[in-house]
Amino acid sequence: MADGERVGIAVKAAKYYSRLMKMFALMAASGQNHIDRAVAWTNKQATRELFANARNINWARDDHDPDEVVIVRSLMRRLPSSVYFWQLYDNAERNWKREAAIFHLIGLGELRAIDPAERITEITVLNIIR
Repeated sequence: MADGERVGIAVKAAKYYSRLMKMFALMAASGQNHIDRAVAWTNKQATRELFANARNINWARDDHDPDEVVIVRSLMRRLPSSVYFWQLYDNAERNWKREAAIFHLIGLGELRAIDPAERITEITVLNIIR
């Protein structure tokens, strides 16, 4: 998270939810966990849209260009508090480096989709978190 909080996320079938919660409790009791809090989602909560968003955010975490992140942050300072995803592109042209930077900033919590259940695309409205 942008504030440094480390969140462990697990997605399992709903039938394993109680086992997963017991495992989280054991981790917390051990005092040796490397997360600040744990979140469990079942297949009923983890929709295809959220899966696609998580996949893009994870991709961007590893493959973003730090220079592009700086450029997007500069754009964010000059734009209103709500923008379309495509407005953060360079001259509205799609390019993977810029897209990775935008998804990286979403992962850091500096940008947030207005509708958290929506699959994030070029026409998604994002709130700029200031």
